[in-house]
Amino acid sequence: SFGVPILYVSHSLAEVSRIADRLVWLVGGSVRHAGAVGEVVARMDFGRWRDDDAGVVIDAAIRAHDDAWGTTQLDSAWGPFVVRRQNGAPGTRVRVQVLASDVSLGAAPQVDSSIMNEFAATVVECAEGGPGEVLVRLAPRHGGDAVLLARVMRQSADRLGVRAGAAVYARVKAAAVLG
Repeated sequence: SFGVPILYVSHSLAEVSRIADRLVWLVGGSVRHAGAVGEVVARMDFGRWRDDDAGVVIDAAIRAHDDAWGTTQLDSAWGPFVVRRQNGAPGTRVRVQVLASDVSLGAAPQVDSSIMNEFAATVVECAEGGPGEVLVRLAPRHGGDAVLLARVMRQSADRLGVRAGAAVYARVKAAAVLG
């Protein structure tokens, strides 16, 4: 509100995703990368470094609330995105954090599932995650620069043919998204 930049040091990605516009990622006292929060946290090397906390920050706008169900529909670069009830009037800009461990992948559209968000995606790249795991970077199939990260078991990735260029469906539980 005063137009004065603030340098804030934190180890909490959830905290940083709520309050920061830019992020400087330091490792061993050296700058590994700097840029917009969403850009830095969506990097594969940052995701592997964060391990179980790998994920992305999505900028969106509140489209509508469904108070009967306790949900909010957002407009995002991925398309309509249903999440837990967020504060703010329609049109309010929000950021949500989606952890890679809360994104599942499928080869075909889902049928009869509790998962409320499904996006047609293209696999951009894959990298080794933890033991037996693969970290997958996804882009919307309709184009654009939005990113999701998914952490899946290597066995599942092989079964689904997850590799750069593959068409998949990314699924995100509404209850898992952090506002």
